[in-house]
Parts: sequence; structure tokens; C-alpha cells
Amino acid sequence: MVRGVRGEAGRGNLALQLGSPQFRKSSMNLRLCVFSMVAAAGLSLVSDGFAADSATAVPLPAGASSLRSGLDLEGFDRSVRPQDDLYRFAGGAWLARTEIPADRSNYGAFSKLEDDALATLRELVESAAADPKRAPSSDARKLGDFYSAFMDTKAIEIRGIAPLESELSRIASLASCDDVFGFFGRAQHLGIGAPIGAYVGQDRRQSTRYILGLSQSGLTMPDREYYLSDDARNAKARADLATYAEKLLSLSGSAEAGATAARIVALETSIARLHWTRVENRDPVKTYNRTSIADATV
Repeated sequence: MVRGVRGEAGRGNLALQLGSPQFRKSSMNLRLCVFSMVAAAGLSLVSDGFAADSATAVPLPAGASSLRSGLDLEGFDRSVRPQDDLYRFAGGAWLARTEIPADRSNYGAFSKLEDDALATLRELVESAAADPKRAPSSDARKLGDFYSAFMDTKAIEIRGIAPLESELSRIASLASCDDVFGFFGRAQHLGIGAPIGAYVGQDRRQSTRYILGLSQSGLTMPDREYYLSDDARNAKARADLATYAEKLLSLSGSAEAGATAARIVALETSIARLHWTRVENRDPVKTYNRTSIADATV
């Protein structure tokens, strides 16, 4: 659909700005897992009581009268000639009736689609969690239990850091550089940041194949300037990072939370000094250094 974006996008943007809002990392992980589980199950939840048969229609989002594709003609402003102002012609009516939500900096058609998708997902997982007829090994049971466990904040608070003890013990036992780099690989598998990030993607100079890529990582804050810049804003960010780390350590029962937090910030600052700048990271030649695994060195 052709619609404008309300907010920071500016008048000249005919295409929609995706502008995905920033969620807490834990919430994003939950949504990604739920999306994956629903997709992997092939919507087999139907057989577990979500619908009587496979021909049951997908429920429409609230307020929708039908599902259809194509241009949203109701969003057009036909009082405007397209040759005079195509942006207003294509989305003027939609802009006039749409307000930016109080918690957003911008809003567009893709924002609405995301909101509707999240609402539908919530209905699915809450129905799965509340369904008393779930078979013990069914997809509905797995999905419902997963969601319920995530939302049971009382149980989470009672357990404290107990679920992390095995990983903390593993970290405490690291005794060599090989051990540390081995744990970096494990951290990558667990979705935990490490000084070296790894990913699989297309070879930028031979797009018919996929290769392993390595990139700089390991910082809590967005990039090196937050650690190295002397301006007041970044100095405050560093102080806030130390305060945040100290609070987390205190909640975990650390007896030396303040000193440990200071060492964490110092370590990340050392890593930041080794990072390339934003400009260097945008250099397609400098950032392409293909080598074999046998010849790779750190």
C-alpha cells in the first residue's frame, strides 16, 4: 500500500518508513522465539483445539472487515492532483485521520501491521497457555508453557540467578586464552555478546556463496565514541553504565559490585580503543578481508 509516514520521515518520503520501535531485549527475544515456534509448527496448533479443521478462516484484526491486498484507495486525497503533490494525493486522507501514538516518534502502515501481528500473536499464545485440553507433548502445550514461564515474574524473582549458575561457573573456570575464545563461541550460540561477533552471510564479492564473517563487538553501548569521547553526554553515559552494572551485580549478590563494575567499564573502554570508527566500518574495501580458517589469526 502507498502511504506516508507521520513524524520524522519528512514530506519527501513516499515509501513507508519501517521505524521499528526499540523494545527491551528480553521482550524481543520472546517475540522472535514465538514467531519461530509458530512457523516451525506449521500452524499445527489447529489440531490441538485452536480450530475445528484446516479450512477455518484466519481471524481478522480488530476493526477489519476483510483481508485484501493492493492500494488503499481510502487513504487517497483526491482533492489533490497527483502532478501537484503525489505524496498528499497518495496518503493525504490517511495522514488526516491518523495520529502518532504518544509512545512513538513516527507511525506508518508498517507500524500498524506490526501492531496487528503482535495482537494476533498474543491471542495465540494466551489461548495456548489457558487451554485445559492441551496434550502434554503438543505444540500448543509447548507454546503455552513457554509463554507462561516467561510471564511468571514471581517465579523468576524467586529463582534469582540460579538458572545462570552453571554459566557463571563455566566462566570462572576459564584458565587460558584458548578457554576464553572457546567461550566466545559458546556465547555466540547463546546469543550473548562477545568481543568478536560471528555470522554467516553472502560473500560480498561472490554472491553465489555464503561465508563465515567476523566483526568487532563486545561493547554494551552503541560504539567506541561512547567510551572515548570527552563530551558531557558521553561522559554521563559512561557513568550511567557503571551505575547500571553495579546495580545488576548488587542484585546478583556480589560483595564487590562497585569495584567490579568499574573493571567492566575499563575493560570495555580497552576494547573500544581497538574498534574501528564508524567511517572505517563503512569502507567496503577495508572491511573485506577474506582468508581461510587455517590462516586466520586474532
